[in-house]
Amino acid sequence: MRKDVLEEILSCPSLPSLPAVAVRVIELTSDPNVKLADIGRVVEADQGLTTKILRTVNSSFYGLRQKCGSIQKALVMLGLNPVKSLALSFSLVKAVEDGHDGCTFDFTSYWRRGLYTAVAARVLGDIVRLDDPDEAFLGGLLQDVGMVAMHRALGARYDAVLCGASHHRDLVPLELSAFELQHPDVGAMLAERWKLPPQIVLPVRYHERPTAAPAICIPMIRCVAVGNIAHDVLTDADPTDAMRRLYTRGEQWFDLKHEQVDEILHRISVGVREMSSVLRLSTGQVTDVDEVLKKANERLVELTRADTNRIVNGDSSPKLDLYEKDPTTGLGTPAAFQTAMRAAFDAGEQKGEAVSVIQVRVALASPTEAIPDATETLLGVATLLIKHFLPLGGIICRTGDLSFGIVVIGTGRLPAQRVAEEFRIDLEQTGARWAKHGGMAVTASIGVVGIEQNADSPFSRPEQLAAATARAIQACESAGGNCVRVFVPKAA
Repeated sequence: MRKDVLEEILSCPSLPSLPAVAVRVIELTSDPNVKLADIGRVVEADQGLTTKILRTVNSSFYGLRQKCGSIQKALVMLGLNPVKSLALSFSLVKAVEDGHDGCTFDFTSYWRRGLYTAVAARVLGDIVRLDDPDEAFLGGLLQDVGMVAMHRALGARYDAVLCGASHHRDLVPLELSAFELQHPDVGAMLAERWKLPPQIVLPVRYHERPTAAPAICIPMIRCVAVGNIAHDVLTDADPTDAMRRLYTRGEQWFDLKHEQVDEILHRISVGVREMSSVLRLSTGQVTDVDEVLKKANERLVELTRADTNRIVNGDSSPKLDLYEKDPTTGLGTPAAFQTAMRAAFDAGEQKGEAVSVIQVRVALASPTEAIPDATETLLGVATLLIKHFLPLGGIICRTGDLSFGIVVIGTGRLPAQRVAEEFRIDLEQTGARWAKHGGMAVTASIGVVGIEQNADSPFSRPEQLAAATARAIQACESAGGNCVRVFVPKAA
């Protein structure tokens, strides 16, 4: 770390400084014996701050069942920490905003990232039951304040670094290369100078590297870090990569299913719309979540085709034509499915890799003779298949009017069975929602077969994999359908 640059930044006279009311709130709340009435009187002395806090707590973002008409009542209904966090949030916004007129710093992008992350962190904090979700909101809102400090102190030198970063995740390496320090550390030092509590300082310091965070603050920092990914999903021109990362982190860190992540994105969009209005922040147009999910899913279809081409284009497999696709869903064709199975068979036979094959037969509650009438439903099923099986690297194909086949290389029977069951439940629940809006309820019978890594395969031909899953589907339908059945091969 270059101490001369750090000193230049921290001694800059135009660094953001906290308003007196925020300083007093921090002083009071550091006293464990503070009285709520004392906090209330300090906040109420600033009429503008009081109005903003009351507008916020009475918004749907907080979901209070009765209107809150005073700070004192807000303290009683919500408790000290939410009111404290809101007071500091509004004060910090004012501190950062003051004096930026006419400067070259992109405050719209800055606040967009901060607010999306803050809202997402609070939503996640509610779901995972953080001790104080509002502190997660404040940590997300404040996370990049070091960027403002570096811009004000270093001017054009820092602006040149910003211009070199095509995406925010590229910024820290460029900062370290140019100055041997990074904005998360600068921001944390500034937050410490403001005497903010450690539970606010730590998310600022570790939001870019959550795996390095101290154990005591990991849950909150994970909420902020996932909030950053949610921001990328809702603002990137191509949300596909961010969507994959969001699903992965949501499952790894919080045990969230994909449909839960989708719902969280909707809650974030609503919350950002409300909070940008309350905080009077310019963050650009609020994203249409449904459009983002549609765009990501369409891109995932393209990537599925590309993955199929890559996998089956090996030395021992014929090349798959990139244009060989089902015209309705954009997935692979029956021929692509057969080719993918040959690739999987070779991978298991020659390289000892785990492989699995899944076949899905969809049942419509109101079947139609003309399949084109069910196009919307088929596209919806294809989207859910992509959502669940693409993270496994699955090659997804439409094999019949109402049937699909998936080939996965590198994943054995048990993980494939688990994902198949998750897909089945998601499809059943989604189909019920479709039916309520004039669509068709759908269910699926699913057959799974798999070969574990380095295990002896009882199959001598790729076609036997498909035959085994067909037998599993028959067993499923004999049991009434809408279930998953697994064909467990016996060693020869």
